[in-house]
Amino acid sequence: MKHALLAALALAAITSSVEARPRTAGEAARAVIAALETRDRAAALALFADTAVVEYPFDRSGRTAPGSWRRFEGKAAVAKNYVDNALTNITRIDYLDEVVTESRDGRTAFVEARGDMDLAPGIGNGTPYRNRYVIKVVTDDRGQIVQFAEYMNPVAAALATGAPLGDAALAPPPAAPPGPLPLGPGSDRCDATKARFAVGEAFDAALLERARTAAGAAVARRLHPDQPVTMEYRGDRLNMLVGDDGEVSAVRCG
Repeated sequence: MKHALLAALALAAITSSVEARPRTAGEAARAVIAALETRDRAAALALFADTAVVEYPFDRSGRTAPGSWRRFEGKAAVAKNYVDNALTNITRIDYLDEVVTESRDGRTAFVEARGDMDLAPGIGNGTPYRNRYVIKVVTDDRGQIVQFAEYMNPVAAALATGAPLGDAALAPPPAAPPGPLPLGPGSDRCDATKARFAVGEAFDAALLERARTAAGAAVARRLHPDQPVTMEYRGDRLNMLVGDDGEVSAVRCG
């Protein structure tokens, strides 16, 4: 029932552009949440202006200076790094107990909410991902979002996804140790060469599992460009690198 109501809300927000009054920032904020919860990519993107900016001011690096956190400018970057990233890496999105506070002119709104979500296979340890959010939304005179800032607890996000914090979040992952990888039952190593059949294929959870089994790895995870990764080397883990086009570009152990 909740998602049916949310879908109706998202549709109403999009069609409001043809009405006399443009949507307010509070309405736009609610519509984004509704679109993400119902996994409606088109509805979510329709709410953002072509010049929209999405920011994560509380970054895992812990730095606060301008340019030290994640910032995506333009609708294409918002689609790739915010909307598509959320819908790919989070299989269930639920925002709970939303409280929306709107400015007097209706152009700025803040949303407080709790998140109760499930991460995609290969990300985290399979437990629900829960965080708290404050989201700032600014709209233009047409009611489209021009600024979207998501403040969340970066420690909770890192613990849920296995991502590093602090300086480690900015450092490249260490190189795999040289030498052959011993294989066989009970081994703590994997053989990425046996999973090369996945390269060039469209990523999905089933492909990740088939590749993990073929490589003899205990665990497997999906990685995408610009994604922070844990710093420790694990010889029993298969990493599947997926490009912006959704295709597997490489497989490697570690």
